[in-house]
Amino acid sequence: MAFDELKKDKILDKMKIKRDKNKILNVFEKSLEALNKKSTEIKSEKIENKSRVHIGRAPSLASFFEQTLAKELSNEYLEYNFYVDYPISLYLKNERISKQPIYPDILIIDLKEKKLIAIIEIKLDLGYVDVEKESKSVRDSPLDDADSIQFNSIVGAYSEMEKGKNKRIYLTKSQNFHKIVLIVTAKNQHNYEGIGKLETYQQVMTKRGYRVISLLDNHHYNDISDLSKIIKKSLAKKRGDILEIFGEL
Repeated sequence: MAFDELKKDKILDKMKIKRDKNKILNVFEKSLEALNKKSTEIKSEKIENKSRVHIGRAPSLASFFEQTLAKELSNEYLEYNFYVDYPISLYLKNERISKQPIYPDILIIDLKEKKLIAIIEIKLDLGYVDVEKESKSVRDSPLDDADSIQFNSIVGAYSEMEKGKNKRIYLTKSQNFHKIVLIVTAKNQHNYEGIGKLETYQQVMTKRGYRVISLLDNHHYNDISDLSKIIKKSLAKKRGDILEIFGEL
């Protein structure tokens, strides 16, 4: 191995042991600010639209946030790769244990060690969350039971060029594997069986083995205003929860 590669490996090993806590928080601050800005731009364009082309449903802000967060995380966690909305197949003792692949919003992977470090599921808000359906879900059982995970490096490789570059990636779960749910805002939550949906949803997902963080409790990212100061203040309250989870990765 070349000297530069050895030096890089030593740096990355140190990074796994000790990370800059402020930089971890900046990941979420930048991601939320970008979401707020994107949402404001889309709404402002609709209100002030002077063209003859009118857009009904907005482009997926969920996809935008997933990609933004993955990019910001990749700037801090240099030893990992991040796969957004990739289908993964699950195996136990070389036998596939789920007919259908599952699609975590973000996969965090150590390609060098061939380990799945974490999955992140993202809910922009709780408006469409079906708590009862989530409580009955068995979706996690195959993932919890799996001793190996497989997926293609290129999703939907149909052309000959794509097929030539496509690779099958084989992983095992890391010993410290995490399942994480990020709720961007809980402002528009409704009650479920007389209890706030956030509380019941957190209980359900915790039982399913997820670690849940709600980032913004009292504000919605789609307010047509600059929420940067509010985002900073809200994340300061969530500092402990964020660092407890993301400091371990």
